[in-house]
Amino acid sequence: MSKVTYQMKIPVFIVSVLMGIYLVEQFTKITAITNVKKQLDLWGTIILATVFLFGYTFSVIGRIRSLNRARNTQFNKTTFANIVVMGIFVIFVIVILTQGISSRLYQLLYQYLPGYVTPTGFHGYYDLYLLYRLFRFNDIYAILYFGTVIFRFLTDISVVSYYVPALWNARQWIEYVPHTAAYSATTLAGAVGLVILGVRALVGREPGLIELEKV
Repeated sequence: MSKVTYQMKIPVFIVSVLMGIYLVEQFTKITAITNVKKQLDLWGTIILATVFLFGYTFSVIGRIRSLNRARNTQFNKTTFANIVVMGIFVIFVIVILTQGISSRLYQLLYQYLPGYVTPTGFHGYYDLYLLYRLFRFNDIYAILYFGTVIFRFLTDISVVSYYVPALWNARQWIEYVPHTAAYSATTLAGAVGLVILGVRALVGREPGLIELEKV
């Protein structure tokens, strides 16, 4: 097998085979395939953790080097962002070393602020601002998305969900019924498509990565 054939066909085929394994396991629950899926999940977690470790390490090193170079330059937005990121990094290191990851302070910093307050504020402001700038609410899809953002924003607020439980019940129904059905259908269609793509790549009927880059 030539190098060109390997680069063109094998990556697409491997991804397709892996997706095929997950698809078959989802519907058959065969013990052998389930064991293979568990091993794939384990190695996927290991690889993902390694990638995150290297990514975070090089990100911190890169920001430190950027701050070091910025000492002789004019203060700008990039320098400010690097200072904020490194400040948050130092705070987390201090909290972990002094209180541990099971402390209430760490849980507050790690889970509540980035997991609840920041996304809620970000979506509540940025999504609406982006919709206004892009669509000016002249499109039916933009209006529906605008209503969805408002609905999600309100149901994320505990006080609103407590005093108006119907909103929370409606959100749960939307998430459990139409959203789950659409997500399952999309996943199944994607898995079947990848299996077909893998077969086409194996028999030489599908263009490889190099061929696509040449277009």
